[in-house]
This record gives sequence, structure tokens and C-alpha cells, in this order.
Amino acid sequence: MELAFDYSYTPGAEPLKKVLVVSSHGNNIIALPQVFQQGWDTVKLTPGGTGNDIPGSLEDFSQVPDGAFDAVFAPQNLKALPAHRVIPALGEMRRCLKEGGFLLASAPDLMKLAEFITQHRLEETLYESKIGPITPLDMLFGPTALISQGVPHMEHRTGFTALTLGRKLKAAGFFNIQIYRKDLEVVAQGFNITDPNAKREEKIAIHDPNQKDPNVLTDELDVPPKEIDPEKRT
Repeated sequence: MELAFDYSYTPGAEPLKKVLVVSSHGNNIIALPQVFQQGWDTVKLTPGGTGNDIPGSLEDFSQVPDGAFDAVFAPQNLKALPAHRVIPALGEMRRCLKEGGFLLASAPDLMKLAEFITQHRLEETLYESKIGPITPLDMLFGPTALISQGVPHMEHRTGFTALTLGRKLKAAGFFNIQIYRKDLEVVAQGFNITDPNAKREEKIAIHDPNQKDPNVLTDELDVPPKEIDPEKRT
């Protein structure tokens, strides 16, 4: 499974591409996908940004110039927004992108979590993290271990399936939208493209490795993108 287009990098080549990493919890360490490991200058949007970082948050991109970045990376943080603020936030991310730039965003997969809920496995450990065991309940509403210690910004206020996340990107004006279901999360990619045919209907491609006949809605007016793995991390 791959993302659209080849962002390969030749050492010594200039200039570096710029990616804005949206950090909703201050100076937390964020694992970057492999696509951003080489040839990219990383800038964080973070509360009280210092140094190369930009001060801001999911709801405040006011310090980010228009069209300043080749990519925006928003890992597992859209869920912290109230549902009605998701599309405006995505619109701000698109504003920050250059023509042809892309957004990469992820969120827990509610369809996958629903499987555990219907099997009465709501509080079953799915995996171990640095803060302890994570259950479907934690993935739905936020990690209980942290919230109980008085960390309210870890609470989740909305959620997504593959299709609903794709529709949010579409409503925010993204094109060539690809949604990938993998393990416990959905990963969305959308491009900031000036539409050459404003009357066309943008469709959403959903890649689901668990289905024999994947639910893929093709866009006949787009050339299918070359893919790279959005989840592969070094």
C-alpha cells in the first residue's frame, strides 16, 4: 500500500520540501512516516511554538502563511476536535499547502472498533503503549490512564470511518482523496489541486485490504496515483 506520487530524495538536492506537522499536545514526539524521513524540512505547529516551530493549534492556523508547505501531517489529532470544527480545520490545512501539496491525516477506525464492541470486548487490551494497555474504550473516548490524571486534552470529541473521513476532506476542498484502512486506524490523503473541471464530482477511493473486492470509488477524471505506504515508519 503506497501514497500517491514519488517523493524520493537525492542527497544534496535542493531545495528541501517542507512539511507542517500538526501537534496538538505541545512538544510530544511524533513518529514520521517514511515518506517524510529524507528530503523534508519538518516544521511543527504547536502551542507556544519555539525555534523553527510555529505557534498554533488544530483550531488556530493564523500564524501559518498561505501556500507555505508541500505537505501537512496531522497524525491522530482530528479526533480531539468537536465534529463541527473538523471541516474548518481541514480547510485551514489546505490553505497552508502549495498547489499540488498534500495532507496526510489519521484517526482510529470506528468500523474496526465497532467489531470489538459488538463482540463485548470494549475493555479488552488491544495493544501495549508507553502509557499502558489500550482498549477499544480508550480509542473511542481517549486514554483513561491519562484523562484520570487530569490531562483533559486527551479526550476524544469526534470519530471517523474511512468514508466519513474522506467526505470531510472532500467538503474541505481536497482532491484525489485516498483512504486506507489498516489495523486499527484509517489514513487519509488528499491533494490541494486547482480543479480544471469545476463541474466534475470528486470521488473518494477507499483501500481496504480486508475485503476481496475493495470498496473503491474511482474518479474517472483523475489519473490513479502511484502509491507508497502511508503507515510505513522507520
